[in-house]
Amino acid sequence: MTPVPVGPALAELAAEWRRERRRVLRDPDPEPVHRLRTATRRLRVGVTIATEDLGVGAPPSWAGWKLLRRRLGRLRDLDVLREALKALRARPGGESDEALADLLARLRRRRRRLRDRALPAVRAASLRRILAAVEPPTAPGRRAGAGQPLDRAAVERIAARWWTRSAEALAAEPAWQLSPAVNSEDPAHRAAFHAARVRARGLRYGLEWWARLGLRPRAETVEFLGAVQDALGAIRDGWRARRALAGPRFRRARSILVASLGVVLAGWPGLAARRDLLGQPGFDGGSP
Repeated sequence: MTPVPVGPALAELAAEWRRERRRVLRDPDPEPVHRLRTATRRLRVGVTIATEDLGVGAPPSWAGWKLLRRRLGRLRDLDVLREALKALRARPGGESDEALADLLARLRRRRRRLRDRALPAVRAASLRRILAAVEPPTAPGRRAGAGQPLDRAAVERIAARWWTRSAEALAAEPAWQLSPAVNSEDPAHRAAFHAARVRARGLRYGLEWWARLGLRPRAETVEFLGAVQDALGAIRDGWRARRALAGPRFRRARSILVASLGVVLAGWPGLAARRDLLGQPGFDGGSP
């Protein structure tokens, strides 16, 4: 039997999460928040696949993590909005836009309040119960713990089934059939693109997890999922920024933003046309 390092892979995810958590607690800049959110998502994807697909330990309770995700999410959304507005202000002539400068000053004060609210949730978050569920005490009849070796051939078969199921779910998302509009205010329209983004992100992080176990995700597929995630993120962020710039005071900044967003939206049909990659094997040397 060729062993697969599930335990070490989970330990790496846990170590990365703890490192990013320490950075958020001591560094007020936006980047540590982004990195902690990413580490949290990667950890959850890895633990979920390990427990639900590989049969390692038992699915843990994520009680208490919802507050962490929500508060980090609000903080991150505000950071992305501020960066978009700063980029608009940096355009030629943007430094004279007093309305935009005032908005940025208000958002800076709001960020301080949101960070103050997020820090208690960051401090309270703990991996102890999560890791205890994945690595249960050895006992007859219990599921394998993360430290017990799994056969590589079996893991490859499980990974292929996971890919087929997950890729089919993403391919079925309604967003592929929609044409995003700069001025869209339809909640169902926005929800469809958000749902596709969540699935694309989960699929990409899932492939990263299998790579930690020694499998080889197809590079073209990983690149495609990253491009989809980035495009859908830019669309969502553009919509949010446009709403923040409502009103006659922001007419010039809004026109620049809409033009930039239009470029991103124009590229969506091309990405949608490549979704046939989701029907192909997700790993080199494997079949779905």
